[in-house]
Amino acid sequence: MTFETKARGGLLAAATRFFVSPRQSIETVLAARPSEGTLLAIAMFVSVLLLIRQSMSVFGDDAFADNRVEVFTGHVVSTLFFVPLGLYIFAALGTLIARLFQGAGTWYEGRVALFWSCFIAAPVLTLVALLKFLAPEAAGLGFVLLDSAAFIFILWAVAQTFAGAFQFTRSWLVFAVVCSPALLAYIVYGVLVVV
Repeated sequence: MTFETKARGGLLAAATRFFVSPRQSIETVLAARPSEGTLLAIAMFVSVLLLIRQSMSVFGDDAFADNRVEVFTGHVVSTLFFVPLGLYIFAALGTLIARLFQGAGTWYEGRVALFWSCFIAAPVLTLVALLKFLAPEAAGLGFVLLDSAAFIFILWAVAQTFAGAFQFTRSWLVFAVVCSPALLAYIVYGVLVVV
């Protein structure tokens, strides 16, 4: 039996359910027990969407006019290799943190939770990039707010899936724990870019 037949209504129905009841969505996915191959396919889907997002910035920016093909090729190699690898690493770290907070789950649940939240959030990121690509003249505060909202949505999705996968009762507390290192990394990145 495949994931599609084990999950009620399949992959897209479970993804749609996430926006109504995130906990029920991740419970449905976990109950279907997706194989490692399915998880890798989800990771590759996320990677392709992120590659599309990066490609829009490469092909929409005149700064890359002379070397678009080289930059795009570099994005293809790095995104399709490092994004799935990074997802596995972050799933391991997330599992470790969830276990430190007495979460009831294993690395498998951590992988499913992180991959599922990225499967849900990657189309949102790509949509924001598409809006920027289609209307570059409208760039400004609106797109900064859209990017910030997309970033917060990713963190919220990760918190919801980890809360459901590791059976935490307070998803807002998981959100605070997820946001803390992400906010710290964002601040450090901002300081490094400014300096």
